[in-house]
Amino acid sequence: GISPMSFPGTRNAMNLVTGNERDEWGRVSTEPVNRVRMMDKRSRKIETITPDLPKGMEWGDPDAPTGVIVTGILGGVVAEAVQRLERKGLKFHCHRPRTLWPVLADTLEFIRKHERVLVIEQSEGAQLAALLKSEGACSDHIISILRYDGLQFSAGEITEILESGEQQA
Repeated sequence: GISPMSFPGTRNAMNLVTGNERDEWGRVSTEPVNRVRMMDKRSRKIETITPDLPKGMEWGDPDAPTGVIVTGILGGVVAEAVQRLERKGLKFHCHRPRTLWPVLADTLEFIRKHERVLVIEQSEGAQLAALLKSEGACSDHIISILRYDGLQFSAGEITEILESGEQQA
């Protein structure tokens, strides 16, 4: 289901970048029938590859009522914070999706398993939380923890946030 495509710089080939739809041979097309066919083709590509996309990584106590979702480098920061809190007897279950879109079933199942899920993001708009909600995650379970001042969360800050949240629960 992958159409041939020449890459920029290929000798005796042309690669046009437009905002228009193309047919399976790379020719620009404004035909609605072609548009539908190509959109359906892209959907099939996503369906085909989804089972092979990397699942999330998990750590902590799977029976903890509070889940934490984090991406990227924040995973290490949260892991350190959770280790600190485990020494105090507080339990958390963490999930770090390695595929953000399409949202995989393991991420949605992680959210379903917990009474509440803290989504920690370096984002003003809570994009990850919004994406999860748009894909069917229960909005009532998700609490956004945001930082967008350009600085990285520290393990100490995450420890305080998680500990204060548990004491309020």
